[in-house]
Amino acid sequence: MRGVPTELSVPCGTFAIATLGCKVNQYDSLAIARQLRAAGLQQVAFHQRADAYIVDTCTVTAMADRKSRKTFSRAVRKNPNAVFAVTGCAVEWAADQFRAIQPDCLIVGNRDKPQLPARLLEKLRAREVFTDCAGQDSSRSRAPAAPTVRTGNGLCEVRAALKVQDGCNRTCTYCIIPSVRGLPYSRPAKELVREARELVEEGARELVLTGVLLGEYGTNESWRRRGARHPLAELMSQLCEIGGLQRLRLSTLDPRDLHDDIIEAMATLPKCGRHVHLPLQSGSDFVLRAMKRGYTTAQFANRVERLRAAIPTMGLTTDIMVAFPGETTDDFTATLEFARAMEFSGIHVFPFSPRPGTAAESLPLRVPPAESGARAARLIQLAEALTTEFATGQLHHSTRVLIEATDDDRASGMTPELLRVELPGSAPLGAMITATPRCWDGRQFVAESQPWPNAN
Repeated sequence: MRGVPTELSVPCGTFAIATLGCKVNQYDSLAIARQLRAAGLQQVAFHQRADAYIVDTCTVTAMADRKSRKTFSRAVRKNPNAVFAVTGCAVEWAADQFRAIQPDCLIVGNRDKPQLPARLLEKLRAREVFTDCAGQDSSRSRAPAAPTVRTGNGLCEVRAALKVQDGCNRTCTYCIIPSVRGLPYSRPAKELVREARELVEEGARELVLTGVLLGEYGTNESWRRRGARHPLAELMSQLCEIGGLQRLRLSTLDPRDLHDDIIEAMATLPKCGRHVHLPLQSGSDFVLRAMKRGYTTAQFANRVERLRAAIPTMGLTTDIMVAFPGETTDDFTATLEFARAMEFSGIHVFPFSPRPGTAAESLPLRVPPAESGARAARLIQLAEALTTEFATGQLHHSTRVLIEATDDDRASGMTPELLRVELPGSAPLGAMITATPRCWDGRQFVAESQPWPNAN
Protein backbone atom coordinates (compact mmCIF):
# COMPACT_ATOMS: atom_id res chain seq x y z
CA MET A 1 0.00 0.00 0.00
CA ARG A 2 1.61 3.24 -1.14
CA GLY A 3 2.07 6.25 1.10
CA VAL A 4 -0.28 9.20 1.11
CA PRO A 5 0.59 12.36 -0.83
CA THR A 6 2.76 14.77 1.17
CA GLU A 7 0.29 17.61 0.71
CA LEU A 8 -2.35 15.61 2.56
CA SER A 9 -0.26 15.17 5.69
CA VAL A 10 -1.73 16.80 8.76
CA PRO A 11 0.19 18.37 11.64
CA CYS A 12 -1.96 16.80 14.29
CA GLY A 13 -5.13 14.87 14.99
CA THR A 14 -6.19 11.45 16.20
CA PHE A 15 -7.69 8.38 14.60
CA ALA A 16 -9.00 5.02 15.79
CA ILE A 17 -9.48 1.85 13.80
CA ALA A 18 -11.52 -1.28 14.52
CA THR A 19 -10.90 -4.51 12.62
CA LEU A 20 -13.36 -7.36 12.37
CA GLY A 21 -12.87 -10.74 10.74
CA CYS A 22 -9.90 -12.39 9.14
CA LYS A 23 -6.16 -11.78 9.09
CA VAL A 24 -6.49 -10.29 5.61
CA ASN A 25 -8.46 -7.48 7.22
CA GLN A 26 -5.91 -7.27 10.00
CA TYR A 27 -3.18 -6.74 7.44
CA ASP A 28 -5.20 -4.11 5.57
CA SER A 29 -5.97 -2.24 8.79
CA LEU A 30 -2.34 -2.23 9.86
CA ALA A 31 -1.31 -0.85 6.46
CA ILE A 32 -3.92 1.92 6.74
CA ALA A 33 -2.83 2.77 10.29
CA ARG A 34 0.84 2.92 9.31
CA GLN A 35 0.08 5.45 6.58
CA LEU A 36 -2.06 7.61 8.83
CA ARG A 37 0.62 7.67 11.52
CA ALA A 38 3.21 8.56 8.90
CA ALA A 39 0.97 11.45 7.82
CA GLY A 40 1.02 12.93 11.32
CA LEU A 41 -2.05 11.44 13.00
CA GLN A 42 -1.86 9.82 16.40
CA GLN A 43 -3.61 6.48 16.88
CA VAL A 44 -5.84 6.04 19.92
CA ALA A 45 -7.91 3.14 21.18
CA PHE A 46 -11.25 2.67 19.46
CA HIS A 47 -13.22 3.33 22.64
CA GLN A 48 -11.62 6.78 22.93
CA ARG A 49 -12.74 10.02 21.34
CA ALA A 50 -10.96 10.64 18.03
CA ASP A 51 -11.04 12.97 15.03
CA ALA A 52 -11.46 10.04 12.62
CA TYR A 53 -12.76 6.49 12.92
CA ILE A 54 -12.26 3.59 10.53
CA VAL A 55 -14.15 0.29 10.69
CA ASP A 56 -12.80 -2.62 8.63
CA THR A 57 -15.87 -4.84 8.42
CA CYS A 58 -16.59 -8.55 8.03
CA THR A 59 -19.60 -10.28 6.47
CA VAL A 60 -18.71 -13.96 6.73
CA THR A 61 -21.76 -14.58 8.97
CA ALA A 62 -24.90 -12.67 9.97
CA MET A 63 -23.33 -12.16 13.39
CA ALA A 64 -20.26 -10.58 11.76
CA ASP A 65 -22.58 -8.19 9.91
CA ARG A 66 -24.27 -7.20 13.16
CA LYS A 67 -20.95 -6.69 14.93
CA SER A 68 -19.72 -4.51 12.07
CA ARG A 69 -22.78 -2.24 12.24
CA LYS A 70 -22.71 -2.15 16.04
CA THR A 71 -19.03 -1.18 16.06
CA PHE A 72 -19.66 1.60 13.56
CA SER A 73 -22.67 2.89 15.52
CA ARG A 74 -20.58 2.99 18.69
CA ALA A 75 -18.01 5.19 16.99
CA VAL A 76 -20.67 7.59 15.69
CA ARG A 77 -22.11 7.94 19.17
CA LYS A 78 -18.66 8.57 20.62
CA ASN A 79 -18.01 11.60 18.41
CA PRO A 80 -20.75 12.44 15.87
CA ASN A 81 -18.57 15.24 14.44
CA ALA A 82 -15.67 12.96 13.51
CA VAL A 83 -14.73 11.80 10.03
CA PHE A 84 -15.84 8.22 9.42
CA ALA A 85 -14.68 5.59 6.95
CA VAL A 86 -16.08 2.09 6.52
CA THR A 87 -14.36 -0.57 4.47
CA GLY A 88 -14.11 -4.36 4.25
CA CYS A 89 -16.44 -7.06 3.09
CA ALA A 90 -19.73 -5.89 4.63
CA VAL A 91 -19.73 -2.64 2.65
CA GLU A 92 -19.40 -4.54 -0.63
CA TRP A 93 -23.04 -5.60 -0.47
CA ALA A 94 -24.59 -3.57 2.38
CA ALA A 95 -23.14 -0.06 2.06
CA ASP A 96 -26.59 1.49 2.51
CA GLN A 97 -26.82 0.03 6.01
CA PHE A 98 -23.77 2.04 7.06
CA ARG A 99 -24.93 5.20 5.27
CA ALA A 100 -28.19 4.89 7.21
CA ILE A 101 -26.15 5.17 10.41
CA GLN A 102 -23.93 8.03 9.17
CA PRO A 103 -24.86 9.46 5.75
CA ASP A 104 -21.58 11.35 5.37
CA CYS A 105 -19.27 8.38 5.94
CA LEU A 106 -16.66 7.30 3.42
CA ILE A 107 -17.52 3.92 1.90
CA VAL A 108 -14.41 2.19 0.55
CA GLY A 109 -14.50 -1.22 -1.13
CA ASN A 110 -11.86 -3.89 -0.63
CA ARG A 111 -10.00 -3.20 -3.88
CA ASP A 112 -9.92 0.54 -3.07
CA LYS A 113 -8.44 0.17 0.42
CA PRO A 114 -5.05 1.56 -0.71
CA GLN A 115 -6.81 4.88 -1.42
CA LEU A 116 -8.58 5.05 1.96
CA PRO A 117 -5.84 6.93 3.90
CA ALA A 118 -5.58 9.68 1.28
CA ARG A 119 -9.36 10.05 1.01
CA LEU A 120 -9.77 10.19 4.79
CA LEU A 121 -6.92 12.70 5.21
CA GLU A 122 -8.36 14.92 2.50
CA LYS A 123 -11.68 14.99 4.29
CA LEU A 124 -10.04 15.44 7.67
CA ARG A 125 -7.81 18.25 6.45
CA ALA A 126 -10.90 20.26 5.51
CA ARG A 127 -11.71 20.50 9.21
CA GLU A 128 -10.55 23.63 10.98
CA VAL A 129 -9.55 22.02 14.27
CA PHE A 130 -7.90 18.84 15.48
CA THR A 131 -7.32 17.22 18.82
CA ASP A 132 -3.84 18.26 19.84
CA CYS A 133 -1.54 15.24 19.93
CA ALA A 134 0.44 16.59 22.87
CA GLY A 135 -2.67 16.72 25.00
CA GLN A 136 -3.45 20.44 24.62
CA ASP A 137 -7.00 20.56 23.33
CA SER A 138 -7.38 22.82 20.31
CA SER A 139 -10.96 21.68 19.62
CA ARG A 140 -14.12 21.97 21.60
CA SER A 141 -13.71 18.54 23.16
CA ARG A 142 -10.65 16.89 24.59
CA ALA A 143 -9.46 13.48 23.35
CA PRO A 144 -7.68 11.30 25.91
CA ALA A 145 -4.03 10.54 25.38
CA ALA A 146 -3.22 7.55 23.21
CA PRO A 147 -2.95 4.21 25.00
CA THR A 148 0.31 2.40 25.41
CA VAL A 149 0.62 0.01 22.47
CA ARG A 150 2.47 -3.25 23.05
CA THR A 151 4.81 -3.11 20.09
CA GLY A 152 8.44 -3.69 19.29
CA ASN A 153 9.40 -0.02 19.01
CA GLY A 154 6.11 1.83 18.86
CA LEU A 155 5.68 1.47 15.09
CA CYS A 156 4.68 -2.13 14.45
CA GLU A 157 3.15 -5.02 16.39
CA VAL A 158 5.50 -7.78 17.48
CA ARG A 159 3.28 -10.08 15.40
CA ALA A 160 2.29 -8.59 12.04
CA ALA A 161 0.24 -9.96 9.17
CA LEU A 162 1.65 -9.92 5.66
CA LYS A 163 -0.97 -10.27 2.94
CA VAL A 164 0.48 -12.21 0.03
CA GLN A 165 -2.74 -12.98 -1.84
CA ASP A 166 -6.34 -11.81 -2.03
CA GLY A 167 -9.53 -12.86 -3.79
CA CYS A 168 -11.28 -16.18 -4.31
CA ASN A 169 -12.91 -17.99 -7.25
CA ARG A 170 -14.13 -21.10 -5.45
CA THR A 171 -17.83 -21.80 -5.12
CA CYS A 172 -18.65 -23.07 -1.63
CA THR A 173 -22.42 -22.84 -1.51
CA TYR A 174 -22.59 -20.99 1.82
CA CYS A 175 -19.83 -18.42 1.24
CA ILE A 176 -20.23 -14.77 0.20
CA ILE A 177 -16.48 -14.05 0.15
CA PRO A 178 -15.89 -14.55 -3.62
CA SER A 179 -18.55 -11.90 -4.27
CA VAL A 180 -16.97 -9.33 -1.96
CA ARG A 181 -13.25 -10.05 -2.45
CA GLY A 182 -13.09 -10.47 -6.22
CA LEU A 183 -10.91 -12.80 -8.29
CA PRO A 184 -7.65 -14.19 -6.91
CA TYR A 185 -4.41 -12.33 -7.36
CA SER A 186 -0.94 -12.72 -5.83
CA ARG A 187 1.58 -10.04 -4.93
CA PRO A 188 5.11 -10.18 -6.38
CA ALA A 189 7.66 -11.93 -4.18
CA LYS A 190 10.14 -9.02 -4.39
CA GLU A 191 7.49 -6.61 -3.13
CA LEU A 192 6.63 -8.95 -0.25
CA VAL A 193 10.24 -9.44 0.81
CA ARG A 194 10.75 -5.66 0.77
CA GLU A 195 7.65 -5.07 2.87
CA ALA A 196 8.61 -7.85 5.26
CA ARG A 197 12.00 -6.22 5.82
CA GLU A 198 10.27 -2.92 6.56
CA LEU A 199 7.96 -4.57 9.09
CA VAL A 200 10.91 -6.18 10.85
CA GLU A 201 12.76 -2.86 10.89
CA GLU A 202 9.69 -1.29 12.51
CA GLY A 203 9.55 -3.87 15.30
CA ALA A 204 7.80 -6.99 14.00
CA ARG A 205 9.44 -10.21 15.09
CA GLU A 206 6.79 -12.61 13.79
CA LEU A 207 5.13 -12.44 10.39
CA VAL A 208 1.89 -14.25 9.60
CA LEU A 209 1.40 -14.93 5.91
CA THR A 210 -2.23 -14.47 5.01
CA GLY A 211 -4.58 -14.49 2.05
CA VAL A 212 -8.10 -15.54 1.15
CA LEU A 213 -6.63 -18.50 -0.78
CA LEU A 214 -3.18 -18.50 0.77
CA GLY A 215 -2.18 -21.87 -0.66
CA GLU A 216 -2.90 -20.64 -4.19
CA TYR A 217 -0.21 -17.97 -3.87
CA GLY A 218 1.67 -17.62 -7.15
CA THR A 219 0.21 -20.76 -8.71
CA ASN A 220 -0.79 -21.03 -12.35
CA GLU A 221 -0.72 -23.58 -15.13
CA SER A 222 2.85 -22.73 -16.17
CA TRP A 223 4.07 -23.36 -12.61
CA ARG A 224 2.38 -26.75 -12.62
CA ARG A 225 3.81 -27.68 -16.03
CA ARG A 226 7.34 -26.69 -15.03
CA GLY A 227 7.21 -28.89 -11.95
CA ALA A 228 8.90 -26.14 -9.96
CA ARG A 229 8.79 -25.76 -6.19
CA HIS A 230 5.49 -24.38 -4.90
CA PRO A 231 5.68 -20.54 -4.97
CA LEU A 232 4.47 -20.23 -1.37
CA ALA A 233 7.19 -22.60 -0.15
CA GLU A 234 9.75 -20.58 -2.10
CA LEU A 235 8.47 -17.33 -0.58
CA MET A 236 8.66 -18.83 2.90
CA SER A 237 12.33 -19.67 2.34
CA GLN A 238 13.12 -16.13 1.18
CA LEU A 239 11.35 -14.54 4.14
CA CYS A 240 13.10 -16.77 6.66
CA GLU A 241 16.42 -15.31 5.49
CA ILE A 242 15.48 -11.85 6.83
CA GLY A 243 17.68 -10.89 9.76
CA GLY A 244 15.75 -9.99 12.92
CA LEU A 245 12.73 -12.10 12.01
CA GLN A 246 12.17 -14.60 14.79
CA ARG A 247 9.19 -16.56 13.51
CA LEU A 248 7.13 -17.07 10.35
CA ARG A 249 3.62 -18.47 10.39
CA LEU A 250 0.99 -19.45 7.87
CA SER A 251 -2.60 -18.47 8.63
CA THR A 252 -5.44 -20.37 6.89
CA LEU A 253 -4.94 -22.91 4.12
CA ASP A 254 -7.68 -24.64 2.16
CA PRO A 255 -7.08 -28.39 2.73
CA ARG A 256 -6.77 -28.82 -1.04
CA ASP A 257 -3.83 -26.40 -1.06
CA LEU A 258 -1.65 -28.07 1.57
CA HIS A 259 1.02 -29.02 -0.96
CA ASP A 260 3.89 -31.32 -0.03
CA ASP A 261 6.34 -28.48 -0.72
CA ILE A 262 4.57 -26.33 1.89
CA ILE A 263 4.69 -29.16 4.43
CA GLU A 264 8.40 -29.61 3.76
CA ALA A 265 9.04 -25.88 4.20
CA MET A 266 7.23 -25.83 7.55
CA ALA A 267 9.17 -28.89 8.68
CA THR A 268 12.64 -27.78 7.60
CA LEU A 269 12.74 -23.99 8.04
CA PRO A 270 13.77 -23.35 11.68
CA LYS A 271 11.88 -20.05 11.88
CA CYS A 272 8.54 -21.58 10.84
CA GLY A 273 5.86 -21.98 13.48
CA ARG A 274 4.42 -25.45 13.99
CA HIS A 275 0.81 -24.52 13.45
CA VAL A 276 -1.64 -24.23 10.57
CA HIS A 277 -5.38 -23.59 10.29
CA LEU A 278 -7.19 -26.02 7.95
CA PRO A 279 -10.95 -25.37 7.71
CA LEU A 280 -12.82 -28.69 7.74
CA GLN A 281 -16.40 -27.32 7.89
CA SER A 282 -17.96 -30.80 8.29
CA GLY A 283 -16.95 -34.36 9.07
CA SER A 284 -19.74 -35.72 6.87
CA ASP A 285 -19.01 -36.41 3.22
CA PHE A 286 -22.66 -35.81 2.39
CA VAL A 287 -22.51 -32.32 3.90
CA LEU A 288 -19.15 -31.57 2.30
CA ARG A 289 -20.64 -32.36 -1.12
CA ALA A 290 -23.63 -30.13 -0.39
CA MET A 291 -21.22 -27.36 0.62
CA LYS A 292 -19.16 -27.93 -2.57
CA ARG A 293 -15.98 -28.00 -0.53
CA GLY A 294 -14.10 -30.03 -3.14
CA TYR A 295 -12.62 -32.71 -0.87
CA THR A 296 -13.73 -35.73 1.18
CA THR A 297 -12.98 -36.56 4.78
CA ALA A 298 -10.54 -39.21 3.55
CA GLN A 299 -8.63 -36.61 1.52
CA PHE A 300 -8.58 -34.22 4.48
CA ALA A 301 -7.28 -37.00 6.74
CA ASN A 302 -4.58 -37.86 4.20
CA ARG A 303 -3.27 -34.27 4.24
CA VAL A 304 -3.25 -34.26 8.04
CA GLU A 305 -1.44 -37.59 8.12
CA ARG A 306 1.28 -36.28 5.80
CA LEU A 307 1.55 -33.10 7.86
CA ARG A 308 1.97 -34.92 11.16
CA ALA A 309 4.39 -37.41 9.66
CA ALA A 310 6.65 -34.42 8.94
CA ILE A 311 5.85 -32.47 12.15
CA PRO A 312 4.50 -34.74 14.93
CA THR A 313 3.81 -31.86 17.34
CA MET A 314 1.94 -29.77 14.76
CA GLY A 315 -0.79 -27.54 16.14
CA LEU A 316 -3.85 -27.97 13.90
CA THR A 317 -6.88 -25.72 14.26
CA THR A 318 -9.99 -25.70 12.13
CA ASP A 319 -13.43 -24.23 11.40
CA ILE A 320 -16.53 -26.41 11.65
CA MET A 321 -20.02 -25.30 10.68
CA VAL A 322 -22.98 -26.98 12.34
CA ALA A 323 -26.58 -27.21 11.13
CA PHE A 324 -25.91 -26.77 7.42
CA PRO A 325 -29.25 -27.31 5.61
CA GLY A 326 -29.91 -31.04 5.41
CA GLU A 327 -27.39 -31.99 8.12
CA THR A 328 -28.87 -34.96 9.96
CA THR A 329 -28.11 -36.26 13.43
CA ASP A 330 -25.93 -38.93 11.83
CA ASP A 331 -24.04 -36.28 9.85
CA PHE A 332 -23.38 -34.33 13.01
CA THR A 333 -22.26 -37.47 14.85
CA ALA A 334 -19.85 -38.17 11.99
CA THR A 335 -18.46 -34.65 12.44
CA LEU A 336 -17.88 -35.22 16.15
CA GLU A 337 -16.13 -38.52 15.50
CA PHE A 338 -13.98 -37.14 12.71
CA ALA A 339 -12.95 -34.07 14.75
CA ARG A 340 -11.95 -36.35 17.61
CA ALA A 341 -9.92 -38.55 15.23
CA MET A 342 -8.08 -35.51 13.80
CA GLU A 343 -7.08 -34.41 17.31
CA PHE A 344 -7.46 -30.72 16.51
CA SER A 345 -5.70 -28.33 18.86
CA GLY A 346 -8.55 -25.85 18.47
CA ILE A 347 -11.92 -25.61 16.73
CA HIS A 348 -13.82 -22.48 15.76
CA VAL A 349 -17.47 -23.55 15.93
CA PHE A 350 -20.23 -21.60 14.25
CA PRO A 351 -23.80 -22.35 13.13
CA PHE A 352 -24.91 -22.07 9.52
CA SER A 353 -25.80 -18.49 8.61
CA PRO A 354 -27.62 -17.91 5.29
CA ARG A 355 -25.89 -15.19 3.29
CA PRO A 356 -27.78 -13.26 0.61
CA GLY A 357 -26.58 -14.12 -2.86
CA THR A 358 -25.24 -17.58 -2.01
CA ALA A 359 -26.58 -20.92 -3.24
CA ALA A 360 -27.20 -22.13 0.31
CA GLU A 361 -29.55 -19.24 1.06
CA SER A 362 -32.48 -21.04 -0.58
CA LEU A 363 -31.67 -24.62 0.47
CA PRO A 364 -34.52 -26.47 2.23
CA LEU A 365 -34.33 -28.73 5.29
CA ARG A 366 -33.14 -26.05 7.70
CA VAL A 367 -32.10 -27.33 11.12
CA PRO A 368 -34.27 -25.78 13.88
CA PRO A 369 -32.46 -23.08 15.91
CA ALA A 370 -32.72 -25.03 19.17
CA GLU A 371 -31.11 -28.08 17.60
CA SER A 372 -28.46 -25.93 15.92
CA GLY A 373 -27.56 -24.42 19.28
CA ALA A 374 -27.42 -27.82 20.95
CA ARG A 375 -25.08 -29.16 18.26
CA ALA A 376 -22.83 -26.14 18.56
CA ALA A 377 -22.66 -26.59 22.34
CA ARG A 378 -21.68 -30.26 22.01
CA LEU A 379 -18.97 -29.45 19.50
CA ILE A 380 -17.62 -26.61 21.64
CA GLN A 381 -17.40 -29.03 24.56
CA LEU A 382 -15.40 -31.44 22.42
CA ALA A 383 -13.21 -28.59 21.15
CA GLU A 384 -12.30 -27.55 24.69
CA ALA A 385 -11.41 -31.13 25.59
CA LEU A 386 -9.24 -31.51 22.47
CA THR A 387 -7.41 -28.26 23.17
CA THR A 388 -6.67 -29.39 26.72
CA GLU A 389 -5.45 -32.78 25.49
CA PHE A 390 -3.13 -31.13 22.98
CA ALA A 391 -1.83 -28.60 25.51
CA THR A 392 -1.20 -31.13 28.27
CA GLY A 393 0.88 -33.10 25.80
CA GLN A 394 3.24 -30.10 25.67
CA LEU A 395 3.70 -29.91 29.46
CA HIS A 396 7.22 -30.31 30.85
CA HIS A 397 8.76 -30.03 27.38
CA SER A 398 11.07 -27.14 26.58
CA THR A 399 9.64 -24.71 24.04
CA ARG A 400 10.39 -21.32 22.51
CA VAL A 401 8.09 -18.44 23.48
CA LEU A 402 8.04 -15.19 21.50
CA ILE A 403 7.18 -12.39 23.93
CA GLU A 404 4.25 -10.24 22.73
CA ALA A 405 3.26 -8.42 25.92
CA THR A 406 5.01 -7.50 29.12
CA ASP A 407 4.75 -5.41 32.27
CA ASP A 408 6.70 -5.19 35.53
CA ASP A 409 5.97 -8.68 36.81
CA ARG A 410 4.46 -10.74 33.94
CA ALA A 411 5.20 -11.46 30.31
CA SER A 412 3.28 -13.49 27.77
CA GLY A 413 3.75 -14.86 24.31
CA MET A 414 3.08 -17.75 21.97
CA THR A 415 4.69 -21.14 21.44
CA PRO A 416 5.42 -22.43 17.92
CA GLU A 417 2.14 -24.39 18.18
CA LEU A 418 0.18 -21.16 18.83
CA LEU A 419 -0.47 -21.77 22.52
CA ARG A 420 -0.23 -18.82 24.89
CA VAL A 421 2.25 -18.84 27.75
CA GLU A 422 2.40 -16.54 30.75
CA LEU A 423 5.77 -16.17 32.45
CA PRO A 424 6.69 -14.51 35.75
CA GLY A 425 8.94 -11.49 35.50
CA SER A 426 9.43 -9.00 32.71
CA ALA A 427 11.02 -9.77 29.36
CA PRO A 428 11.80 -7.59 26.34
CA LEU A 429 9.11 -7.41 23.68
CA GLY A 430 10.02 -9.55 20.72
CA ALA A 431 12.49 -11.65 22.71
CA MET A 432 12.55 -15.41 22.17
CA ILE A 433 12.50 -17.13 25.57
CA THR A 434 13.14 -20.81 26.23
CA ALA A 435 10.55 -22.06 28.70
CA THR A 436 9.17 -25.29 30.12
CA PRO A 437 5.37 -25.25 30.65
CA ARG A 438 4.35 -26.43 34.11
CA CYS A 439 0.54 -26.34 33.99
CA TRP A 440 -2.41 -25.47 31.73
CA ASP A 441 -5.35 -23.45 33.03
CA GLY A 442 -7.69 -24.05 30.09
CA ARG A 443 -6.60 -20.92 28.19
CA GLN A 444 -2.84 -20.73 28.50
CA PHE A 445 0.23 -22.25 30.04
CA VAL A 446 1.11 -20.65 33.36
CA ALA A 447 4.32 -20.75 35.38
CA GLU A 448 4.77 -21.98 38.89
CA SER A 449 6.56 -19.81 41.41
CA GLN A 450 9.98 -20.73 40.06
CA PRO A 451 11.25 -18.49 37.25
CA TRP A 452 11.28 -20.03 33.82
CA PRO A 453 14.70 -20.53 32.30
CA ASN A 454 15.69 -17.82 29.85
CA ALA A 455 17.76 -18.26 26.77
CA ASN A 456 19.01 -16.11 24.18
